[in-house]
Amino acid sequence: MKQFYLFVFTSTHAAMESERLLQAAQIQARLIPTPEKIIADCGLSLQFHIQALETVSQLLNQQQITTQGLYQGKQTGLHTTFEKVLVD
Repeated sequence: MKQFYLFVFTSTHAAMESERLLQAAQIQARLIPTPEKIIADCGLSLQFHIQALETVSQLLNQQQITTQGLYQGKQTGLHTTFEKVLVD
């Protein structure tokens, strides 16, 4: 099973800026189309490794990049599920 996190955004600009920020910090992440199972204002989401959550969250907060939600994805074969993560 592959696990990952996914930030969804309120705008395409925020999604693209977050990708640029993480690339500059040499954190492996990629923009993907927001899965149909997730309702979001933006059609792009940022997917990244589960162990990078704290660092990614800190970088986005420091740059005041607004997110619409955080989801944990679990992929087994061709089946992927998403669960919204509550952030304090």
